[in-house]
Amino acid sequence: MGSSPEGSPVPLASTVIGQGPPTLILHGLFGSGVNWRSIARRLETRLECHLVDQRNHGRSPHARGMAYPALAADVLGYLDARRIDRAGLIGHSMGGKTAMTLALLAPERVRWLIVADIAPASSPSDHRPILDALKALPIDTLASRTGADAALARAVSESRVAAVPASEPRLRRHRSALAHRSRCDRGRAAGAHRLPIGNERRL
Repeated sequence: MGSSPEGSPVPLASTVIGQGPPTLILHGLFGSGVNWRSIARRLETRLECHLVDQRNHGRSPHARGMAYPALAADVLGYLDARRIDRAGLIGHSMGGKTAMTLALLAPERVRWLIVADIAPASSPSDHRPILDALKALPIDTLASRTGADAALARAVSESRVAAVPASEPRLRRHRSALAHRSRCDRGRAAGAHRLPIGNERRL
């Protein structure tokens, strides 16, 4: 996919699974719609699940802005393009804030809302050390994901990543970010893009 002009809604890629009331599932930072495929398969007899790739993720186009009103406008554009008047929303982490923003800006378009792993409040970002470490990874010389994971654990302070259990949210984000960087580097020719670091804005 190409780039969209700054400020313009981004046409979002998606995978649609199931039949029933339309339901958009919005992934978290560094994720993609396919992360939710197994959940959608369990819901497919009751819901039409739209596994949406938000801008700068998965198969959706690159755009500089990452403010939540812009992400919500992308989702509204997705609904309009598919002539969906009202949809259920399931949002995880970053996707949860996108969903909450959409519910505030256009409540008439939201049938119901489920938000997971995020609160409706502004909070300071703690991703910078992980993002800096990702940018410094020598992807071309790494032999495996295990080696990349070890390099990231060394780069990010032990108290923040390496010493916490795998179930701790910060380490899950670190591993999701690694998967995103790996996908982007493998898929550049096919149109994958890195997240535009430094353009994040809080809700």
